[in-house]
Amino acid sequence: MLKRVTFSGFDQWTSVEDLKALYEEYPFVEFGFLLSDVYNGKGTRRRNPDVSVLENYREAKLPLSLHVCDNLAEKLVKENDWEGLYEALGSYMPLFERIQYDSAFVVGFSDELTFPEDKQIILQLKDGNEGIWERYGDLPNVFAFQDNSGGTGVCDMKWRKPMGDYFGYSGGLCPENVVEAVKAINQVCDIDYWIDMESRVRTDDTFDVNKCRKVCELLVEAGLI
Repeated sequence: MLKRVTFSGFDQWTSVEDLKALYEEYPFVEFGFLLSDVYNGKGTRRRNPDVSVLENYREAKLPLSLHVCDNLAEKLVKENDWEGLYEALGSYMPLFERIQYDSAFVVGFSDELTFPEDKQIILQLKDGNEGIWERYGDLPNVFAFQDNSGGTGVCDMKWRKPMGDYFGYSGGLCPENVVEAVKAINQVCDIDYWIDMESRVRTDDTFDVNKCRKVCELLVEAGLI
């Protein structure tokens, strides 16, 4: 059953008050912050703002997830190197309940990974990349998700059977297809799960709270959450 809807990529133009209003109306939502050592704070991608925007979220009490990308994710997966991540976030780390490794592109992984016990850890899976789950999936705070899009906004509706007892699905989800997608996921998934969307809840590459609200409205109207 669908339990959570994550909207990823809030940026420097996103109103914290708008997110609070959305959360108060739809308490199943979560908001994802995209962290990259390649893009954040360099003005090259709107969905990767400077980490200083998180100052606005210190008192907001919103459910936030951290999506670790690019070299930071690779160092975590291959070298168990958390130093760069903690250095990049500093005192903002406590804001996040969940840490997602966007690491399907990484070839190989450390056999000695350690994870913060106070966070949920989410491993990104693609076909042929299940080894990291097979190694660490038995840990009580480690979960996995399917991502066939990788932030490109493409939705192919090829949903896999879940792994573990809580699973995530992402890839091209948006107001136009979310009801169809969740109905299709329900055909293959018999456990609690969440969905995550990024590219297609943006307008002119800016996080669009109205699109997020529309997703929530459609799911509730359809009785899918």
